[in-house]
This record gives sequence, structure tokens and C-alpha cells, in this order.
Amino acid sequence: MNSFSVVIITLNEQDNIARCLNSVSQIADEIVIVDANSTDRTKEIAQSFDVKFYERAWEGFSIAKNFGNNQCTKDWILSIDADEALSEELTHSIKELKKNPIDADLITLNRLTNYCGHWVHYCGWYPDRKRR
Repeated sequence: MNSFSVVIITLNEQDNIARCLNSVSQIADEIVIVDANSTDRTKEIAQSFDVKFYERAWEGFSIAKNFGNNQCTKDWILSIDADEALSEELTHSIKELKKNPIDADLITLNRLTNYCGHWVHYCGWYPDRKRR
């Protein structure tokens, strides 16, 4: 069975982090959070989950995500943002992938964007394919 690490970078994400963590908790074998020294309740909320929490000065997206990736110990790494959450369909697909491994180095996911409270299914915004 494949195992999954989830990497999340944060900065003052108290309004989003619980939703994000709840969505990945069904598929994650480990969760790594790289926080850019949040001044809100992000750390407190995140640590109420089973996570590895690292605080670092902000050096940019790539550096933070790569640091998080280097802390991972599982077969696969899923990198998402704190304001993102997995859909039921994606959760199911990842559970299937965990049971039935594939020969691949990376997976492309379809992202559905919410803009000003509306899900955007048109104008080229969906599917917003992301390599994660």
C-alpha cells in the first residue's frame, strides 16, 4: 500500500487550516506544516491535529515547499495550500491509489476555484490542472 505525506505552507491561516486538515486527514499518513511565523491561532489550531509543525522565516513559496518535502518520510507527497481542501471525489481517488499503486512520478489534479464565493466552472478556470 502506498503511503502519503501532505505538505501545507501557512501564514496566518486560522480561518482555513482546520478545514484543510480535516479534508486531508482521511488520506494522510503524515502531515507536515511549514509556517512562516504566523501571528494568529494557526499554530494552535494545527497542533490540535496530528501534524509535524515547523516555523521558519518566509523565504518564498519554493523554498518553503521544498523544506516541507524534505521533512516527509512517506512514498508520495501531496502539496496543497492552507486555503484548499480535498473533495470527496479526490479523497476517494487517493484512497484507491493508496490501495492500487501506479507507476508514476507525479499526478495531475483538477482544481476548482472559488472566486468571491462562487465556484468557477467556466472561462478556462476549470479544470485548473495542477501537478501536485
